[in-house]
Amino acid sequence: MRNCLALSLIAALLGSGCAKVPPDALEPFHYGSPRKAKLPDAYERSAADLAEFALAGRHKDLAGPMSQLIALEGERKQRGREPTGLLDNAEALVAATRGERSFLEFAEDYRELGLADPRLERTLDRYLDQQPLVRAEKRLAEHRRAMAAAIFNRISRPASNIALGYFTNPYDTGRAALSALLIARSLPKLSTRERQALHAYAEYLSKNPDAPETPWVATQLEHYGDALVRARQKTALDRVENSLEKGQATAAQYHLRRAERIAELDDTGFYEEISQLVAQQETRLESALTVKPSRLDRTGEGTLLAALAGQHPSRIRSESRALSRSQADDEILFLQAIELRERDAYEEHLGLLEELAERRDDRSNMARHARAVVSDPHQNPFAFYRSALQQEKRARRSWLLWGNRYKHARNRGLWRPAEWLVDIPTFAVSLVTLPQRAVQYRATRSRFQANVLRTGERYVSHFPAGVHAADVRSDLEDRYRRQGLWSRALAHHQALPEPDPERLSKYRQNLAEAMLQMAPSRRIDVRASIYRTIVTEYSDTPQASLAEKAFQQLVEDTTPQSIRISREFLLDNPELVDRGALGLVDELLDERRDNGELAEAGITLIGMNVVRVHLEDQEPVDRDIPPQNFARFISMLEEVRYHHLVTDRREVAEPDPQRDLFFERARLGLIDKADSRPAARSAFQVLGRREKHGYVMRREAILPVELVVGGGAGDFGLYAYPRLIPPRETPDAFLYD
Repeated sequence: MRNCLALSLIAALLGSGCAKVPPDALEPFHYGSPRKAKLPDAYERSAADLAEFALAGRHKDLAGPMSQLIALEGERKQRGREPTGLLDNAEALVAATRGERSFLEFAEDYRELGLADPRLERTLDRYLDQQPLVRAEKRLAEHRRAMAAAIFNRISRPASNIALGYFTNPYDTGRAALSALLIARSLPKLSTRERQALHAYAEYLSKNPDAPETPWVATQLEHYGDALVRARQKTALDRVENSLEKGQATAAQYHLRRAERIAELDDTGFYEEISQLVAQQETRLESALTVKPSRLDRTGEGTLLAALAGQHPSRIRSESRALSRSQADDEILFLQAIELRERDAYEEHLGLLEELAERRDDRSNMARHARAVVSDPHQNPFAFYRSALQQEKRARRSWLLWGNRYKHARNRGLWRPAEWLVDIPTFAVSLVTLPQRAVQYRATRSRFQANVLRTGERYVSHFPAGVHAADVRSDLEDRYRRQGLWSRALAHHQALPEPDPERLSKYRQNLAEAMLQMAPSRRIDVRASIYRTIVTEYSDTPQASLAEKAFQQLVEDTTPQSIRISREFLLDNPELVDRGALGLVDELLDERRDNGELAEAGITLIGMNVVRVHLEDQEPVDRDIPPQNFARFISMLEEVRYHHLVTDRREVAEPDPQRDLFFERARLGLIDKADSRPAARSAFQVLGRREKHGYVMRREAILPVELVVGGGAGDFGLYAYPRLIPPRETPDAFLYD
């Protein structure tokens, strides 16, 4: 109930963020009718006629408007005026209505000549770059660059050292050369970029069956198509081999059938291996389901059955103990273990099962069942926790000795001794840098403790009152405290038999502080919920008063929208502040402080048609914009942003559904009521080009090469070597993996 009241309060306060502000001494807006648009001149009328004829398919009537446009463009050029771009766009429209081949020829011609309209130029560039043959050749060139970079980057550093006269480590040079050869051998038979090129060739062939390039494209398609079939079949056969190594007969059969569907298979030994594996699994299953005869005599069996039929554990205990004096059979030990579990004596229960599991008698049913229980992490969690502790110690010691090579030598597909031989220089460097790691040893505990945390949590969840629960909780508390996970440390310390009040208070303060620092990066409703949690659940901490103040400030400052438009963007696009649109007074942009000046933050759209104007050295001013002016301002803002997107290669589309919905409703005049839902709020920023990209236009490197400079204790000084920059993957590359 309290949560509902808090959310209702927030929603009501969010909705009040658009309340009309009474006028004060400073009025930042002046409104009026928009400036009348100029009447269309002969140039524009000719372009309109040409567009009408072209869209209607009246190509015979295009000669007149086109000749008029050419003549008018010539007159404009003679007067020394900049071209409008109408002629270029008109010719593009005509070429588009005459078919794809005509438009392609037009785009290729205009790319060579250059265009007056940058928007059309970029459109044609994108169109030409997406042509199937161009796309295929580009992907293949990137594939060759990527392979060259993978090999060159392996040998560039040792080769550079030799070129500079450093012959101290020739073995490292040979090892790098061997690594390059191994990389070349392990490259995929058909890379992702080659698959993209294959798709592009197929697309071109389907669209242009009669083109002059068709025979050559068909040859390329056949070549890469065969390579794709071989690559897919090899992948399937590799998975068959991996499945056989893991003993997964069903998976091996599935992948083998898939390889057969891809292409005809040569004679392989997989069929026989799968048959043998299936036979072995059936034998093991039959053995597991077969009950071995008990070694008890009939009297013992009858006594056991009578004991099991009883409802009280004491009878099981007495009968099993009576039998154990004369016959120490596996069934009796297992029955005693069941009785111990009934008495919640889990440690003795597991100890007896471990003793029984060590018996390797194939004729014993109970030993097999005991091994299943002991090897189950959910039924025997403490054993897995102890094992995780030992693994952590071994991993830390190995890291101390060998550094990042603590796991073993790399697997390059070579003979295993050769793998260690290749990695000898790396291990030598690891030994030299051992003192450095010794200093860092105490701080490396968190790197290897993931399995310890997982198994420890499993133990305390299954056996919260177990014999080792207090020790495990203390260990987990200490590990979580080192990581700064105060909520988990607090939970484990609270579960101890005698928790320390001072430590509990410290954990609560740390947790509240972490929540308070996390809140500003969250959405408004989540932020409000965090503040409320701190105030209500952690009222005994100093952070409670800070959270209460932050909540009050959040309620005062929150608005349904927060779309900021910077001062620089408004200065770069003065049509947005015209009296027919935003209507911002000229004094706010004349760079004179004595009459008021717009701050760098610019303006903020805070919901409905309310605009917040940020002023230098003054409080912001909120004003309502007339709906028709606001709708015109939003439409012009969207047009300017689109113009920047299609003309500036540095610009990228920034998706924001909440912003787009608000702009669409503003253009339609449907913002008479604020949408107070936090999910409907946008915090988008519209910035000027210099604010976003800097004052200097960044140019791409002509050569895909960079110089790497570095060094350290592990490298015995400084080093520098060239490195090839591999091409980036295209956004759709994952579709071809």
